[in-house]
Amino acid sequence: KMADVVVNSFNQVECIVGISMGGLLAQYILINNPTFAAKAIIMGSHAHSLDIDSKNFYLNLIQEVQQGKLLELCQLYTEAVTSDISQQNPQLKAHIMKMPLMVGEAGCMNHHKAC
Repeated sequence: KMADVVVNSFNQVECIVGISMGGLLAQYILINNPTFAAKAIIMGSHAHSLDIDSKNFYLNLIQEVQQGKLLELCQLYTEAVTSDISQQNPQLKAHIMKMPLMVGEAGCMNHHKAC
């Protein structure tokens, strides 16, 4: 259903970008609609990473968000997903940090539970 909303909402897409579950969604869209976008950027989509270390990682993230550390985690996340050169771009870093903050603590915890 999410893929249908995206495909039906946009025309003439140059590039589709997906992070985490959004990356899996982008892959699904392009598998089923290969002409939807000419390019794709897919980040942090860890399909089949259901090992105990991954589960513990996400459980730890949930606990840290519950402890009020979302802003600190956003900083670490920004550093993890950007190159050394991109880390010199304060506007890009601020934009990336803003994404999880806009989702909020509950949304981030739900994301980690889903992962």
